[in-house]
Parts: sequence; structure tokens; C-alpha cells
Amino acid sequence: MCIKPDANLDGIDRGTDSLLSPVMILYDNNSQLNVLTKYCELIKEREDLWKDELAINGKTPEYYAVGWTHDNDEVTAEGFNKTSIQSYYPDYHRPVRSGNPIYDSLKNYLVKPTGSHTHVTPSGIYNSLISLFLRVLSEADKTNPNNGRRYTKKSLLEYLKGKEVFYTDFKANMANWVKQIYKHACDNETCTHRGEVYPTCVYDQISQYLKQSWLPNYELDKRKVDLFINNPIEHIEVTSSERNVFSSQGVEVKLGTVHSVKGQTHTATLFLECFRNDFNGKQLLDYMTGDKTYNDKDGKNKKCALKIAYVAMSRPTHFLCAAFHIDNIPTAAKTKLKSSGWSFVPI
Repeated sequence: MCIKPDANLDGIDRGTDSLLSPVMILYDNNSQLNVLTKYCELIKEREDLWKDELAINGKTPEYYAVGWTHDNDEVTAEGFNKTSIQSYYPDYHRPVRSGNPIYDSLKNYLVKPTGSHTHVTPSGIYNSLISLFLRVLSEADKTNPNNGRRYTKKSLLEYLKGKEVFYTDFKANMANWVKQIYKHACDNETCTHRGEVYPTCVYDQISQYLKQSWLPNYELDKRKVDLFINNPIEHIEVTSSERNVFSSQGVEVKLGTVHSVKGQTHTATLFLECFRNDFNGKQLLDYMTGDKTYNDKDGKNKKCALKIAYVAMSRPTHFLCAAFHIDNIPTAAKTKLKSSGWSFVPI
């Protein structure tokens, strides 16, 4: 998939277990909606191969299915539907991009750590936690002494840096809370916060921190701080980030575009064929079989398709899947792909 092949680029050596070889799910016009179910089955068959390794390192499995386009209700000149992520999961919704919401309850900032963004990410959780501290200062009418204005994320961090001991403690706490929310890395083995609407352990820690550190440091109104801490959760509409999760056999798969997961790593990733200028299978097949390497004569569309496929297929640490229409993978190509290590699962 590389635009410029690198002879020194090697995959992670997971040994000879054939269950960790990449799998291509081949669907037809009647079985496309079964692709995600089959992906969950394949994960279920293999999860014992990585479960213990992840647990030892304090990690939880991350399963994703990604494609090039959110949705597309158009058809080709030949009458074929232009495949998108929504073609595999009709409940998928294009994420709504909006600013950070403002809440009057600490619990709300923990319920929805990334607002309406597609995926819960460490940076999204961090920004939500910053927003809750900005909300506390705003409710107390505390302004930046340097300019008399309300604090922003940037001005708050700049101000805190001038209070070295306080800032060091704040950074350490923030790092710990982000880790606990993102990785469920709570030190208390009896904590059941995964099953709660919000992580109760982090809520308790931030509540204490506000009372013991921020309240005296900023001379906040204790009554207002207590209200913010104790206020019930405000009603929140279900967002696309919650709907864009497919579940089957106890396996949860998050869905999104390839662009949305750039830079992430997943335990398992499914690359969903979509239509962008053409069907991905037709665009990529000669490169996947090794019959071609990219050159400038191949054009912009092929270059974009290769870049997208490279990002998608380099996300997983353990298990790679791809889903293509069976008509786009002819028999001769299957033979070549099998020799490269791919196995095939028709549905």
C-alpha cells in the first residue's frame, strides 16, 4: 500500500499462528449487512490470542471498522450502489462537529468526554476536563488577573504555569484522570465505574480535588462548588458517537472514517470497501497482489486510495480484516493474495 515502498518496513512478528493472518471478508449484494457480524465472529475466535497480553500491560482491546466515506445514496452508471460505511451499518450517522458543550454538573463532563466527536480519545477527554475547570471558574466569576477577562484554555494553562507547585500537581492529576477514563485504569479493583453512566471513581477524585485544592487556591464560593459537584446529570441527546458502535456476541466495534483514526492503534481493524471515484477493490487490487507499485502515471485517484488503505491497514496491532465485494476480487487475484498470507471468508 506504500506510495514509496520501503524495503526495510516489516510487520510485527506474531509467530506462525494462522489465526493472526489477515482475513478478507467477501460479500455479495445480499450479504453486505452481515459483514460486521462476521467480523465480530472472527474477533471472538481470536481474542484469546491477545487478551492476556493486553491485560498484563493494563490495556483493553480496541476494535474498529473504518471506511473512506460516511454515507452515499448515489448509484453508478451501471446501477450499483456507491458503497459507504452506512451501507454496512444503516444506523451509522455522520458525526456532528460542534464546540464544547457547557454543563452545570460535574457529572455531565464525565458522561460525554468528547462532546459529539466520533471517538473517545485522550485529547478529547483532556479537553473536556479542562472545560469543567473553566466552567467552575466561570460560575465563580473568576477572571484572568492579567487581562480581567474570562479564562480560556490557553490563558488558564499559562496562568497555572506561573504557580509551579500547583501546576505540577494539576498536570499529574489530569494525566491520571485521562488514563482512568480512557483505559478504565482504576487502581480500585472493586470499582464498577465501567457500568455507570459516568466514571464514579474519577468523579470522586475530582470532587475532592476541587474542594481541597481549587476552592482555597481561587477563593471560590463553596456553595457554588458544591452545587456544581452535586447537581444531577442534565439530559443529553444521544449523539452519533454512541450510535456508531456495532455489537455482536459481546464484541463492540466502533465505526468511523479512516481519517478519523489516523494516528491511532487498534487491536483489530476492519477496512470496509467504499466507493470514492471507484470501488476500493478495483482501485487497490493490483497493488495488494504485488502486480503493481505506484508511480506518478497512475494518477491522483489511485494515490489517494493507496494512502487511505495504508492508514487503515496499519492501525491494528494484532488482527487485520478487509471487506470487499466478491465481484471485485477475481479468482486469479485470490491465488496471489493467499500466497501473501491472506485468507478468505465468503458470506
